[in-house]
Amino acid sequence: MVYIINALIVILYGLIVKTFAKKRWKKLFFFLSFLHLFLLHALRNPYVYEDNDYYAEAYINIGDFSFIESITPSIQYPIMGQGYLFYNWLLNHISHDPVFFFSVTSLIIIWGITSFIYKYSYEPIWSTCFFILSPSLLDMSFFVLRQHLAAIF
Repeated sequence: MVYIINALIVILYGLIVKTFAKKRWKKLFFFLSFLHLFLLHALRNPYVYEDNDYYAEAYINIGDFSFIESITPSIQYPIMGQGYLFYNWLLNHISHDPVFFFSVTSLIIIWGITSFIYKYSYEPIWSTCFFILSPSLLDMSFFVLRQHLAAIF
């Protein structure tokens, strides 16, 4: 129900922006939808997804790695690529809190997806609604965190 309400909100502000900001409506809609989706995505409890306890624990542990350990294959985390290890290591040196990690990851995922919608969609309002309502996109992006982060790049 929350996702349906959010999709309706997107349609409402999308139509308002399209009506009143005729020349620059797509840029304004991009900004509003990015902000909306980021808040919806980042403010969820990331620990309701079973993988995220592992990601949070790994984030804390990878912060103790040396720089060299963060860019070479890890024995402790063999399924994680070097780029992902370095990403964790870098963020951990800014903040040790896993909430910061999940928020920045959410920011990157949502920025990438809304940028794609902005660039390639003829009707970004409907594309954004589809993204909100599709469980394999918005809802699953924190369940398979590394894959959705990698898809953006």
